[in-house]
Amino acid sequence: MAFRKARPPNQTTYRSATNKELELEQINQELQEVLQSEVAINKSNEKYINELERKYTRCENEIQSLNKELEQLENASEEEKAEHRFKVISSQRSSPSLYNSEEEDIDMANLDLFIQIKQGLYRIEKHLRGGTPLNNPINIIEVRDTLQNHVNRLTLEHNNFQNNLALITTAYNNERTECHRWRGIAQQFERGMQMRINTLLLDKFVLNFKLRRCQRHGRELQQKYDMRGYLWHNVTLALEEQSKIRHLGAINELANNNALRNINANKFRGGALQIRNTVPADNNAIATPLTKQKGVATSSKSQNKVTTLEQNIRQILLDMLEKDIIIAESKAKNITKSKKIKSLKSMIKILEGKLSLAWKDVISIQNNASKKEAYSALFYKSEILSLKSKMAEVEHELASKVSEL
Repeated sequence: MAFRKARPPNQTTYRSATNKELELEQINQELQEVLQSEVAINKSNEKYINELERKYTRCENEIQSLNKELEQLENASEEEKAEHRFKVISSQRSSPSLYNSEEEDIDMANLDLFIQIKQGLYRIEKHLRGGTPLNNPINIIEVRDTLQNHVNRLTLEHNNFQNNLALITTAYNNERTECHRWRGIAQQFERGMQMRINTLLLDKFVLNFKLRRCQRHGRELQQKYDMRGYLWHNVTLALEEQSKIRHLGAINELANNNALRNINANKFRGGALQIRNTVPADNNAIATPLTKQKGVATSSKSQNKVTTLEQNIRQILLDMLEKDIIIAESKAKNITKSKKIKSLKSMIKILEGKLSLAWKDVISIQNNASKKEAYSALFYKSEILSLKSKMAEVEHELASKVSEL
């Protein structure tokens, strides 16, 4: 299984994710090495199993042939034994090329045994028919003992092959447990990646919430700033009106002073009507002194209001400067937070891509492992069933031969 490497992130914006990417790459390399080693071990085990199967089939064939011959020799009558041995030896002498196949030429030393058995059977037949004494009956027993030893050796090899088969099954079980262990490791890695993605998504949600709150606070500050501008505009209008009133009062005072000088110069020669006509600036004030006192009181009040307004304006200006500073700081913070949010979004996209790749690799590993397990299990089961069926056939043939004899 080949793991695809993800693209390296931009060094200027994604330096914080390099360590995590290196860890992910190391884990992927370790998993790849383990899978390659497991594949190599499986191939070597398959070769060894095939070799053992070939040896097992050869030994089974040899055991079958020897068991058949031994049963025929033990259970057959004397005449049948002699006829069988004569047929075998004559066929070997007449057509030796027929017995040069790989199945029957495994052990060429068996021919000497057959010749010795033939000679012993021939002597036994002569002894039974003509009453000739046996020269060396111990050789017959020795031949039987050698055959029995040979059969025992083959049965021992058969048992050894069965032990090897048991070892192979245990190795298969160990390999299956190892595959389950690696599957658990892959699932644990997947769960860790999912937890990391969930934490990053939660951080993204928190940062978005903070960004919206900062934007709302900025809008509120902007509204306050606009309201203060509106108040400042009203204050400037009031100050302009106050300055106009002061200017008109100064003009009236100058006019009144000029009128009084003229009256003093004329020494009140005209009447009240002439005085009123000579003082056009403030006739009402001259006519009614109470209204003049009221104007002075209102002017003092307006001056007090102007002073209070000036103080309020200074305080408002100070507050506006402070708020401008706060707005500038909040804008800088919002800019930095927006940059962080963009970098985190890009990191989340990269991690999601890597997670998708890792998930695909995990799924492929699981599929390959399940296919391998199923194939190996079917293979081993079929081999075990075939071996059992062969052993059952051998036993059935032996029982049939024994029943026939």
